[in-house]
Amino acid sequence: MRPPISPLPFLTQIPDWRDQKRIHYPWETLWTVILVGLLSGPENILALSQWLQGQREVLCQHLALDRIPQQAMIYRFFWVLEQHLTQLQTVLLAWVKAQHPTAHDKLVLLAGDGKVLKGSGREGRLALSFLSVFFHELALTVTQADQAGRHEAKGMGELLETLTAVFGPNWLLTLDAAYTE
Repeated sequence: MRPPISPLPFLTQIPDWRDQKRIHYPWETLWTVILVGLLSGPENILALSQWLQGQREVLCQHLALDRIPQQAMIYRFFWVLEQHLTQLQTVLLAWVKAQHPTAHDKLVLLAGDGKVLKGSGREGRLALSFLSVFFHELALTVTQADQAGRHEAKGMGELLETLTAVFGPNWLLTLDAAYTE
């Protein structure tokens, strides 16, 4: 069995959008802090920031930092990352391919489901609703599409090309039983 491949080298391929004059944390280090914090399972950015501050001593020691990013910086990071979702999906799919190079040779089991993005209904807008495809072997959502008010099965058409590009022709996707009529 091969050792797992870190997503970090893939994520850091997303161009650094920060003002170069105001950078305190190297791009790779910022991504590392964010990823480690996300592994703790926070419900929101405040919880992520609080967890990071609680781990300040260990993170600063292991990552050679003099301080940990504050909540405002983490919020800005995700706010701008939201504008780079295509790049994020591209690098994450490249990571999935690297993690499972033989995915084209075997049947890949996937599950599709509609999800509402908690906390996205800000400033009077409706919450975002996505059709997500989950890859069981990695326990990871590999692609998603904005449902834009459509039935889940109709939104699937947008995802077929991506699924075939990543997994080849040998994949099986299940959707909710309610949509099998």
